[in-house]
Amino acid sequence: MKHSLHVLIRVGSHPGPVRVEAEGCLTAASATDLIRIIDHGARLDGCSRVWVDLFSLDHMDLSGVAALKDHARRHQAVAPHLPRLEIFAPTMPRPCDARVGETAGAPR
Repeated sequence: MKHSLHVLIRVGSHPGPVRVEAEGCLTAASATDLIRIIDHGARLDGCSRVWVDLFSLDHMDLSGVAALKDHARRHQAVAPHLPRLEIFAPTMPRPCDARVGETAGAPR
């Protein structure tokens, strides 16, 4: 598997929450891309909150989760009128052996 992050955004036809589901590999570097996607979802008309689901990740660095949680806290502090961001993640890290451009588990 390549060191990459795949994101699915679920939005209903009626106002309500936006669900962002991440798959693949979350690191501090890929969290930046995910934050940009989350912010786009939060700007959708009728969005009441954004749920970020990290349970389908193959690999998860705690630094990536920390970056998302820090962003959610700053987002709420700076713009309390915008939809609330809620991060749902496993409590244990899932080690990531892959490096950008390499296949996970391949010799380095």
